[in-house]
Amino acid sequence: MVQRTVVAGIRRRIFRASVQREIRRGTLSRREGHRSLGGYGVSMHYPDEEIWLHQISDIFCNDCYGVGRLSDDSTVVDVGANIGAFTLFVKWMWPNSNIIAVEPECTNLKYLRENLAHCTNLTIFEKAVSTSEGTTKLNGKRSDAMRTGADNGVSVGTVPLSSLLTGVVQLLKIDAEGAELDILRSAGKGLRLVERVVIEYHRYRNNPTMISSLIEVLETQGFNRFRITDEKEFQPKRADGLCYCCLLTGEHRKL
Repeated sequence: MVQRTVVAGIRRRIFRASVQREIRRGTLSRREGHRSLGGYGVSMHYPDEEIWLHQISDIFCNDCYGVGRLSDDSTVVDVGANIGAFTLFVKWMWPNSNIIAVEPECTNLKYLRENLAHCTNLTIFEKAVSTSEGTTKLNGKRSDAMRTGADNGVSVGTVPLSSLLTGVVQLLKIDAEGAELDILRSAGKGLRLVERVVIEYHRYRNNPTMISSLIEVLETQGFNRFRITDEKEFQPKRADGLCYCCLLTGEHRKL
């Protein structure tokens, strides 16, 4: 057993090195595919190799969301689950964790269900998180950059974040392409049930939500420790006005 663990650890280090090498080369394709994650004992199908490899680097190799700080009985809410890389990493680290994964985009949902088919204690919502229950338009040129509230696009169902926060949540992860503020506001006092939130903050030229507005909402619900990580994340050349992206972490801590 010890020998098997050591071998798996070596394979993970080799895998991380190979991921970084491929990223530095910059010769990745934009095609779909399927690959195993060496040393992790899992594999993933993906619609875009370039986007996927950067996701794996951030999530599996660098643990940008702090999954290692959880425990095996943690409850996690994944808003903007995409094709499931974050949820899969949580399940790899903590197999008995309870996860609610929310993803509205149909292509992402196809890969999400395939990648997480073997996972237990998992609930998938095929909806977008918004200010209220109803419908909204989902639009964008790629499944990794779909935005809600568009004037045209595909209609998807919506739920407020408060409906997903029914008990204590150890980690709330939000990646919603600019809808972060509306999502936080839709939680109301439900945010008091969240111990730690990590938000992928997007700033657009035509929709300049200030990061201070996110912090203000969190502060009103008892969050008192914040950290901003600038280096998140890979962003391919985009024509949708995205000009800044980072991670905002908020926590409830006794002062």
